[in-house]
Amino acid sequence: MDTIPATETLYHTDTRLFTFPSATLVAITPYTPQPTSQHTTLHQFHDLTWTQGEYALAFDKTIFHPFGGGQESDVGSASFPSSSPATTTFTVRQVRFHKPTGAIWHYGSFQPSPVDTTTLPHPGATCTLSIDPTIRIRNARLHSAGHLIDLAMIDLGLLATTPAPDSDSVPGAKPQESGSGANAKPGKGKSGFASGKGNHTPGDSWVEYDGKIPEGWLPPRDIGDRDAQPHISAQGHPQASPAADPAVDAANAAILAALAGAGGASAPTKGKGAKPSKAAKTPSLPPIDLPATLPGLLTVSLHRILRAHRDTTTSASVLSYTDAAALCGGSLPVYIPRSSAPRIVVLAPGAVGCPCGGTHVGSVGELWKEGAAEGRNSAVRVVEVTLKKGKLRIRYEVDEA
Repeated sequence: MDTIPATETLYHTDTRLFTFPSATLVAITPYTPQPTSQHTTLHQFHDLTWTQGEYALAFDKTIFHPFGGGQESDVGSASFPSSSPATTTFTVRQVRFHKPTGAIWHYGSFQPSPVDTTTLPHPGATCTLSIDPTIRIRNARLHSAGHLIDLAMIDLGLLATTPAPDSDSVPGAKPQESGSGANAKPGKGKSGFASGKGNHTPGDSWVEYDGKIPEGWLPPRDIGDRDAQPHISAQGHPQASPAADPAVDAANAAILAALAGAGGASAPTKGKGAKPSKAAKTPSLPPIDLPATLPGLLTVSLHRILRAHRDTTTSASVLSYTDAAALCGGSLPVYIPRSSAPRIVVLAPGAVGCPCGGTHVGSVGELWKEGAAEGRNSAVRVVEVTLKKGKLRIRYEVDEA
């Protein structure tokens, strides 16, 4: 298996490339119930089910995104022309990436079945690859939505975007697990959240962050304005002093209380007709219940980001380590070698980028529902927020295209 060459990943350059007419078969392997040393690799992939009568195929190029990075694999077919009027078709139901070689394996079965093994294609044969466009677009929307929530967390001032320490400066530091979004960790002596794991599969989509609420945190002062520009650059939102504008802080406190379902308590008065106290005009911030408050705040932020950037284009580029770090807030996760050339996805111009190998929408505008009722324009919906033992998990869903 180690002699199989790396597969060229066409899905990295075009999410909507649903058909490719000239892939070349480089390896074909039948299912073996008792893996030999030659076939061990093909049995060891996570969550793989490979059964009698099936095969594993590798091509020189592929449009199939493999399972991994929190994203489901594509499904589809590979059609091989034959000498007869019929066409031998291989149905692809699972795809896996072999990291040591860079080869991508396509698992499935030949049709019609049972297959005549004497007519199977041999390495060197060309075929047409086709993926299910509905599955591809669904997966891309779910994956981009996870990154979009990262940008909303930056807009709210909850996700750190300052450079993270590298593995050389932190003894025993563990690489961050593959997730979406900003790669920074809170600075020394500060609190805040750092991007962690992510899962972008249908029915179980979530992004997770490590840390706690930053000290003295307040939402952006313009959070009540759905049409305000989002703060999604590496600098995040301009967090001013809580005492800078009592009137705005009072409105902010009311928003937080309403979003958390806390309601508004009346200020104490002294006798009939007494004027409200100064404290009543500028109430202090209530204790922040983040799981209760965050869904409402994220809903507003997602609306702002999508509205502001619905006509822009998502970019994905393979860059030098230095240039990639610059797009990602000044640093990259420690699991990315300094000698590598990472692929960086940027959902909107000026936004913080993220190293990612997944498929994404061509524009965040694909997640904007034009003509929907005000406040319901986002196809991304936060369904649950939990905060346990320093793990903030945001579960979300995405409406169908």
